[in-house]
Amino acid sequence: MVRLSDVAQINPRFDKTSLADDAQVSFVPMAAVGAADGQIDASTTRPFGEVKKGYTPFREGDVLFAKVTPCMENGKMAVARGLQNGVGFGSSEFHVLRPSERVDAKYLYHFVSSESFRKEAARHMTGAVGLRRVPTAFLADAELPLVDLDEQRRIVAEIDKQFSRLDEAVANLQRVKANLKRYKATVLKAAVEGRLVETEASLARREGRGYETGDQLLQRILDARMLQWQKKGAYITPTGPQPGDRKELPEGWAWATVEQLNPGNRPCAYGVLQPGDDLLEGIPFVRVGDINDGVVNSIEMKRIHPEIAGAYPRTKLSGGEVLLTLVGAIGRTAVVPANLAGGNVARAVGVLPINDLVDPHWVEVWFRNPAKILEMTEKSHEVARKTLNLEDVRLAAVAVPPKAEQARIFAEVDRRLSVIREVEAEVNANLLRAQALRQSVLQSAFSESDRFDASNSVVARTARAQEAASVVIAARVIAQNCEAATFGRVKLQKLLFLSTHYARVEASNDEYARLRAGPADLERLQGVLKRLDQLRWFRERSRERGNRPEGAGYTYERLTLADDYKNHLSAITGDQLNAVDYVCQSLRTWSTDDCELLATVYAAWNDLLLLRRPISDEALVEELHEHWHESKRRFTVQEISAMRRRIVELRLEPTGFGKPTRGTAADVLTKDFFDE
Repeated sequence: MVRLSDVAQINPRFDKTSLADDAQVSFVPMAAVGAADGQIDASTTRPFGEVKKGYTPFREGDVLFAKVTPCMENGKMAVARGLQNGVGFGSSEFHVLRPSERVDAKYLYHFVSSESFRKEAARHMTGAVGLRRVPTAFLADAELPLVDLDEQRRIVAEIDKQFSRLDEAVANLQRVKANLKRYKATVLKAAVEGRLVETEASLARREGRGYETGDQLLQRILDARMLQWQKKGAYITPTGPQPGDRKELPEGWAWATVEQLNPGNRPCAYGVLQPGDDLLEGIPFVRVGDINDGVVNSIEMKRIHPEIAGAYPRTKLSGGEVLLTLVGAIGRTAVVPANLAGGNVARAVGVLPINDLVDPHWVEVWFRNPAKILEMTEKSHEVARKTLNLEDVRLAAVAVPPKAEQARIFAEVDRRLSVIREVEAEVNANLLRAQALRQSVLQSAFSESDRFDASNSVVARTARAQEAASVVIAARVIAQNCEAATFGRVKLQKLLFLSTHYARVEASNDEYARLRAGPADLERLQGVLKRLDQLRWFRERSRERGNRPEGAGYTYERLTLADDYKNHLSAITGDQLNAVDYVCQSLRTWSTDDCELLATVYAAWNDLLLLRRPISDEALVEELHEHWHESKRRFTVQEISAMRRRIVELRLEPTGFGKPTRGTAADVLTKDFFDE
């Protein structure tokens, strides 16, 4: 190990007499350096005379290191390449590291850009909150694992090879995300154009019956609105759509404005202007950041004082209103869920109450359509940020299909977008894995063990660590339960899943699938059972046909070295061993079927947390019945709801730990392995 200042100059001086003022040099602002990818855009040039004061100078081959928060934490570091005249000037918030002949520039870059180095640098930052910087002294004294130049270059080549593979995978994932975004826009466009489901007019004609048209429905809405009028004075007729808004609609649809769809006793309104402090027991308070993609995220929702919320009665939520963001991110929408009744909203969020004769989800889909978002954005004006006047929303045109058609359209939109959300969640999880793997590559490169040996690759070592964690915890689960009559292979898998998640065992990073006996990781469990036998800890045996409790076709035999697993418990579970044992003891006498239901509800609940979606009995039922293996439909709505309550009683609520479960697979994949 050597000090960085022994092998690199930190912020070397620049001879300003070496260039004429009109000489062109590269100009690199902070935005021109990528975050955690080593990219640098040195294509912008300026005359030397314009930048020689107030900017940081550097030369070809220097390493740039962002010293200010949050740029440093985000990994804005790069090797300066392709500089005009070999010279560049950039942000004053860069440190410059000039490698000596003893260290390769990319080797140095990879070291200082690693997450572990950045975390250590963050701990040494100085200055006021919000403008903290890494001091020069920290870089000078930091220790670098130095090997000879040939070895450095071999390490760099291997890092680049690994990163190239990851970059290709990330590029593919980003293409998938882009395609999903386009498909989502296509679904919404088809929905608002009447092309997603068969129109009520066509359906009625095919079935030989009549139907209520959009015009007839609108008339009923306006009649109801008049009856709801509570203001003093004569009834004020709401403004209808302007002629320019009346474009051709599908048969049976009608044009209206948001104002026409408001109840007569409740117009659109702005929310709370000054919400005050966040109170633990306060009133739920919806802000712009809580609304996205048709959903209100209540997990990290602020809560405000009841008196402050009470001062804004027009935006007191009752459930079923459409929310529309008016400031900054214009056009985010959601329907207020029932669990937020009594809450309120920020000034930047418009509340659009909708007449009971209209499906609010249809109105939300109408405004979520990208064309409508663009229309609303174009009507906004710049203050400090883009701002949309509620008056423009009140007069915005909305198509009104027949009521039954509204429901069918939303159901089909929700069905298709739920598939997209699942794929997006898996894509995002894989992007996070790719990011983590980049850091694992760097950690491996700068460790003292053999670097990039095939048997010691990051992937191989990670896999071994995950298997070791699963093996040790499986041993603990078996030791705690092997005498129980209901304990078999299925229950082992469920307890393994629950205990690793409840105890938040980071090393055990298994990927569980929504299979018939899921949540299950069949490949990992097979490997675990084999390894338990090899270690002489436990051996799985099939029970005799006449001696099989329901769901427990296998039993587990203690072998000669069974107690050896205890030597590894602290390294795997840390201080969470009691959590593993609590799961085992709580479910020791449970039947296999009950354990499966609990584990499935837990996994679905955890997935919803990872997706940042609201938690409710209805959401869990939908997850199990629509997005898991079809066998889960045997669990009734009442059973799923009761199990959710039981999880709460047992204090086993999930926390959004680990990876989302993977999609369903054919039953043939599991029927042999879990045939008990």
